[in-house]
Parts: sequence; structure tokens; C-alpha cells
Amino acid sequence: MFHGLPGHPPAIENHVDRITALPEGARWLAESDTCPYQAFRLGDRAWGVQFHPESSADRIPHWDRERLGRHGVDRDALHRAAARDDAAAARAWRTVAVRFAQLAQAA
Repeated sequence: MFHGLPGHPPAIENHVDRITALPEGARWLAESDTCPYQAFRLGDRAWGVQFHPESSADRIPHWDRERLGRHGVDRDALHRAAARDDAAAARAWRTVAVRFAQLAQAA
């Protein structure tokens, strides 16, 4: 699913709850500076992610500024970073979405 992606593909990260340990038998796939378990696989047909591959920079201004602030997230800084990385993120996560759809169709 993630094979051949850049070493550090940009992703929008905005979560309060975090996975602190992977399920038994899970294979760790991705981490960030702020969260060790951003993506994992369990078996050959189940994946979990904590970042938001489905989101884009243009959605962030609609997110609740106060709620984000209560959890230490600066919405404007998050938006600036996402806007800067939007093209690279779209390429990476579109690749993953297409791969996921192909696997689902083959099942």
C-alpha cells in the first residue's frame, strides 16, 4: 500500500486520541514527529491510519478553531503547512487510495 512513496510524505495530522501500542500481529508502517503510530497493517487486508489522507488544505479553515486550540493545535499553522505541502500530499495519498481501491475490487 505504501511501497514506493516518498520517505516522508506530508499528511494532515489532527487527532487527540492516539494509538499507544499496536494490536498483536500488526506491522508498523508510518510515524511522525508527534505520533509514533501513524499507519499500520494487520494481516493482508486491514490498514489503520491516524492522519487524514482524505483531507486537503482547503478544508482546514472550516475546522473548529477553539476545539483545536484546546488540544494544542494552531489551526492557522496547520493550514499553512498543509497548503505548502498540498500537491505532494495529494500525489502520495491518491496513490494509496488507488491501491486500496484495486485491492478492494480484487477481493
